[in-house]
Amino acid sequence: MMAKLSRIRTDAEGYEGKPKARKYLFILLIVLFVLALLPLVCIKGLAAGEITAELKKRTYHAFVKDKYAYLSVEYGLLVYDVSDPSKPVELGSYMIPGSAVSSFVEGETAYLSGGPEGIFLIDVSDKKNLRLISKYDTKGSAMSSVKAGDMLFIADGSMGVSVIDVKDKVNPVFGYSIEVEDYTRSVIVDDGMLYVSDGRKGVKSFDTKGTGAAKPVKSLNLGCEARELIESGGKILAACGSGGVKVFDKALSENAILTFPTKDFSRGISVKGDLLFSADGNSGVLIYDLKKDCSKDKTCLVSKVTTTGTAVRVAEHNGFLYISNDYSGLVIVDIADPAKPSIVFPKKP
Repeated sequence: MMAKLSRIRTDAEGYEGKPKARKYLFILLIVLFVLALLPLVCIKGLAAGEITAELKKRTYHAFVKDKYAYLSVEYGLLVYDVSDPSKPVELGSYMIPGSAVSSFVEGETAYLSGGPEGIFLIDVSDKKNLRLISKYDTKGSAMSSVKAGDMLFIADGSMGVSVIDVKDKVNPVFGYSIEVEDYTRSVIVDDGMLYVSDGRKGVKSFDTKGTGAAKPVKSLNLGCEARELIESGGKILAACGSGGVKVFDKALSENAILTFPTKDFSRGISVKGDLLFSADGNSGVLIYDLKKDCSKDKTCLVSKVTTTGTAVRVAEHNGFLYISNDYSGLVIVDIADPAKPSIVFPKKP
């Protein structure tokens, strides 16, 4: 009996003879558990507070209204007071799970396109305390949107166009969808007509004036990748990647296309009067005279804004350009003299 007890005692001592190994294993498991939870903790903290300085660097889009600039950046929306464009002041932010691609503001509501995360309706009445009104998950990747009446038309990537009713902003309701052949990044609505960018398949128009789903009207192959669309002076303009900027009539006539060439890759466009601004990737922003035909007059290129990053979008407001410069953040340019644009923010060191 004693021998048996002795053996049992020896086995117990053998098991407990490695206390340090057990201790280190326990500590390692705790560390791994904490590391696994860290991203969730960080996201939760950021959602309730500030977007970190690191995340603010990637700027994809700027919408400027009155004295405020609404920036779509990696992981959220930022609001700046740009009363003095040379000294923008950050007021507030709202974080989303993915990257904010673009936004526009109507009244005190921001309609934020969040790619695969869908559309976010955000109350911006208090610029220092942005508040989520509702979120709508689209089937594709929300790239941009435009509102006509109570209907929100969403450029939904490979899923074409998703149309939702936002009369009740708290509870958006699905209306209908429009299929495309390639990829939709931009839509515009003008006098009941919907114009849709369809990537390598060009631009398509639809009639939205009747009841029910929009009816297809016409397609126009631009020979390049249609990206951002805008309407100006009775014309449709398309940022068309390596094909530069295309300008054509609303009837989508094939024999009425003007081309403003690119030096790199046209990603976004803006217009003020007779001036066209093209966010041209690594070539910065190109400024063109819309009155001139570049195929006949090389002086159609007025000037160029050289940036240190990749110009992905550009917006004009009150004589200043707001350039979304991807990894290099926001660049603000004074174009009082379009032939000699001057960067006012950020200041040179």
